[in-house]
Amino acid sequence: MLVTNVLPKPVYVKQPSRKCSQYSKADWAKLTESADDISVRLCQEYAEHVDVHGVGCVLYRTELLSAIDNFILHQLHKRTTSLPWLDKYLCCLLWH
Repeated sequence: MLVTNVLPKPVYVKQPSRKCSQYSKADWAKLTESADDISVRLCQEYAEHVDVHGVGCVLYRTELLSAIDNFILHQLHKRTTSLPWLDKYLCCLLWH
């Protein structure tokens, strides 16, 4: 017995691009300078008894991530599309 399934128009699932960091092209001097500034500001807030665990941690995280985005180059990589002829129905037939 031979079972076939024809899919005349395959459905391509578009995968979102992913961001890859290029550490070899990073500006490490400016990144460490920015991280030092962030840590100094965080220590000043701690000395002024500001809520370091709430606002300070959020500030540290957002500023550190923005510094990483600014000083480490990123490249968007497109993902390859999956096999268009192998849909969910065929996968179920193959593996079950």
